[in-house]
Amino acid sequence: AKRWDGIVDKLIWLAVSGAVGFLAAQIVR
Repeated sequence: AKRWDGIVDKLIWLAVSGAVGFLAAQIVR
């Protein structure tokens, strides 16, 4: 199960960064 940690972390990072980018785009516009 250890080998999945990197994948999970990357998915979480992508989700968080994507949400932040989306919110930033809404605020800027």
